[in-house]
Amino acid sequence: MFNKLPPYFESVPQRGYENELKGVKLINYSEAFDHQWRLLSTWEPKEDTRAFRYSKWLTGAAAGAMGFFLQSHYRKMFKLGTYGLLSTVLPSTALPGLITVYAHNHFITMDILTGKTPCPVCVEIRAVTIQMLAGLVYPVVLSPVAAAFVAGKYYTYPVPEFRQYRSMLDLWRQTTYPLRRHIALAAGFQIGVALLATFKQGEAMNKLQNKILEKQRNTEPDTDSDSDSNL
Repeated sequence: MFNKLPPYFESVPQRGYENELKGVKLINYSEAFDHQWRLLSTWEPKEDTRAFRYSKWLTGAAAGAMGFFLQSHYRKMFKLGTYGLLSTVLPSTALPGLITVYAHNHFITMDILTGKTPCPVCVEIRAVTIQMLAGLVYPVVLSPVAAAFVAGKYYTYPVPEFRQYRSMLDLWRQTTYPLRRHIALAAGFQIGVALLATFKQGEAMNKLQNKILEKQRNTEPDTDSDSDSNL
């Protein structure tokens, strides 16, 4: 998916640890990522960097959409109507999306740009794990809890006390069981989004690398012709 980074895109920390490079200022991966991102922000044409600019928002939108679907289902099951709308929408829809955007940018995009992990499969597995946790597991667990809390507050549905763990678990099963097929489809969708976003970023990275290497070859002096002329 992405090859050995050329000098233009090599992470500075990695270069600093090489013995043959002297006087290289060591910086952390966050600073290296900021440096690479500044280069991408000025890159032309913009189409080459589209994957880096929009992939994190794609994963966040997928996670937020799943949370919105789940909270709509549980609000209907608990007969909430317009009660506690923000109390259920924000934690079930906004938070999964924001967490996914941050995690994908920090653990996937940063990794690809700095070349921290040379294993593409490892990066893709990490992206899928983040997407599944923030875009599926988190909403599935939190949405019914938030809806049950509001239902117990406004007495719209007979909700047992939270200390009654078995009764709460039975209630969760009762309200979640009708969604088993939807959740299975959503899991496949979240996996597909994570793989697509990561693959597109790796593909864009390869494209940028090839263009940079081509520019370097074009700007390097022709050593053979220089040596012939000296003879």
